[in-house]
Amino acid sequence: MVTRESGDAAASIALLDGLLTPLDPALVDTTRLRLMVALIGLPERGKISFTALRDLLGMTDGNLGMHLRMLVEIGYAAVAKERNGRRTQSLYAATHQGHAAFEVHVAALEAIIAAAHGSHP
Repeated sequence: MVTRESGDAAASIALLDGLLTPLDPALVDTTRLRLMVALIGLPERGKISFTALRDLLGMTDGNLGMHLRMLVEIGYAAVAKERNGRRTQSLYAATHQGHAAFEVHVAALEAIIAAAHGSHP
């Protein structure tokens, strides 16, 4: 028999589980999350230039470079250098590892949101 008290306990456990869902430490930063959204949103095998990312996200070169470097170092993004006339252009793309980490992070955020909605019917 399910009583109101056992139902409340189950809701509390579900809320706690949702709140304890681990987030990816690299993607907790909103700038890196926005970068990954931009990279994930590219067509398959698509790449985007540093300049296009900077303009899209309204970031400074230094701030963008720092966050992209971290994503590349942890394997979430890849960079390719290509010649564009006399200039070398850096092109970025999400890696398979980056796609997987992003999906896990989004699922964790959804669990937290679902727990919040479940606690306030």
